[in-house]
Amino acid sequence: MTSQLLRGLITEHALEFRFFVTLTYDGVIDKRRKVIRDNWHLKNRFQRWLTQNEYRDNIRMWFFTEQHRKDSDRRQGGYHRHMVMEDPFIFTSMTDHEKKLNLQAILRSQNKEVRLHVEGLDVRLINEYQGGIAGLVDYYLTKDHHQHNEMLWDVIDFKNSDLISKPLLTSLYGKRSKPDKSRQEAVSA
Repeated sequence: MTSQLLRGLITEHALEFRFFVTLTYDGVIDKRRKVIRDNWHLKNRFQRWLTQNEYRDNIRMWFFTEQHRKDSDRRQGGYHRHMVMEDPFIFTSMTDHEKKLNLQAILRSQNKEVRLHVEGLDVRLINEYQGGIAGLVDYYLTKDHHQHNEMLWDVIDFKNSDLISKPLLTSLYGKRSKPDKSRQEAVSA
């Protein structure tokens, strides 16, 4: 149900997510509030940078938090974040590779958490042959909700994600970590 809703928002609002970004902290960050605040700062700095440099400035983004769960990971118990975003360079003649390199440089310059941490930033193009945005939404970005029973509002950063409404999801799911079947049936009827 969650992935259907997110895919519906993508279609309804003609979202064309082009980049998938993973931001990893150097140490253990175990407070979601800090992750949400960092997303807010990154989004605002990034949008301001785009405006000042005359690129497309109305870039829509979705943010997700994920917990490090591997026992072997030195960051176990802490969080990292994912972001999907539209193409800020759509009106340029840059190649996809140049766009990716530029986006990495901009995000690194605008984000103190990953500026000096070499492994802190991973930018990838969203490709249809790898499942595209539907594959990311269905499986990867919401896996803490589906596989580990995290509450949806602990996985999706509602404060910073464009067009995702916490009240809409609350109406579907209530305050449960798992979807309520009766609510889903009522909404789909």
